[in-house]
Amino acid sequence: MLKKWRRILIIGGYVIFAGFSLLLALSYTFPADVVSQRLENEVQKITNGQYAIQFNNVSTYRFSGIHAKTAIIRSTQPGNQPLKMQLNDFHIRVQLLPLILFRLAIASGFDIEQGELDFQVEMQNSGAMDINMDVDDLSISSPPILLQQFGLPVIGYLNLRTDIKWRPFDVKQTKGVLNLKLDKVAIGPGKVSGLTVPTTTIGTIKLNLTANDGIIKVASFQQEGGQVQINLDGNIKLKTKFNLSNLDLCIKIKPDQSYLNKNPNIATAWELSAAKFRKDPKGFLHIPYGGTINRPIKGTGLCKVTKDL
Repeated sequence: MLKKWRRILIIGGYVIFAGFSLLLALSYTFPADVVSQRLENEVQKITNGQYAIQFNNVSTYRFSGIHAKTAIIRSTQPGNQPLKMQLNDFHIRVQLLPLILFRLAIASGFDIEQGELDFQVEMQNSGAMDINMDVDDLSISSPPILLQQFGLPVIGYLNLRTDIKWRPFDVKQTKGVLNLKLDKVAIGPGKVSGLTVPTTTIGTIKLNLTANDGIIKVASFQQEGGQVQINLDGNIKLKTKFNLSNLDLCIKIKPDQSYLNKNPNIATAWELSAAKFRKDPKGFLHIPYGGTINRPIKGTGLCKVTKDL
């Protein structure tokens, strides 16, 4: 019996020594510079040159990854102004333990001027992925991506928690939750289609999405404060290709009367909007969205299924 345990301890010692030697070798031989250059090339290749990333002061990170003091992302999408964003303390690595089960798992994180982001992605067979992401106090005004989308500056702070198990081979097996909170949200000032929009407060937004049986549902939506009331309801029917998933969403909007009284140009535009969209008895303007994620279609009329405010 004693010989048996001695043999187990000897074998265990060899395994530990071999593992330690492997990790030590990785720490001294891992080609961080080469990997960072490959990542830079792959980003440009995947995005057809619309996005570029540059890593600075690169070093090895936890044996199987890279760490960059700064990472500069540039966007040159046609028709939009070039964007530049700096990520600080950027790191990305391949997790070693999942490789034992022949699964590729990647963990990454970074800081920006205001906020932090960490995420883990574990890739399995047939394109399946487990995604976990945490975002803390991330400023949505830098870079001004939303400015390009809406034509107005948007400020606020994003907190996000996600736990998603994406199963494209059978979307009904996809499970997950997303909890989002936006604090101190405001839009403007600026001009949209010749209309001058003052700084308009939206307040705090809380959104909870759930994925089950092939459908992403708006489980809850809450807004607190702000000069404009907003509500979101509906669902997304998942497809194997996520960007082809079908939308059935409804946005409802209603400015406060005091806000309209202070901004007569906005009040006039609000009344004219009734010619294109419908208002419910409570005065909320309904904007239904159909189509797919990559090609949303803005509808008219009242939404079919919405939650009362």
